[in-house]
Amino acid sequence: MVLSAEWMIISINLIILYIAYYFVYPRFAGSDVNRLLVNDLLANITALVVAGALFYGSGQRFDFVFFELGWFGFTLLSFVLLELPFFWSYARRYRLFEVADRED
Repeated sequence: MVLSAEWMIISINLIILYIAYYFVYPRFAGSDVNRLLVNDLLANITALVVAGALFYGSGQRFDFVFFELGWFGFTLLSFVLLELPFFWSYARRYRLFEVADRED
């Protein structure tokens, strides 16, 4: 079974996101938003490095529904879109957006 270039990048992104949100972030970030941002930046850079190692200089174009992108744009955009459900689940679990009750 041979994956298309688009599915290869999507698979790489999903694997990185799964490892990040279920193993790395709970251990190293918890409910600290600043640590979460730093770890997320590292996960995104990892996805870009892996995709770049596979497709840099190849001239490969990636079909993204209504338009085509290079490997960098496709990896970045697909990573962000795939990350949204992971992030919302993590944010609910770790209560990232809850405001502490204030006693005045």
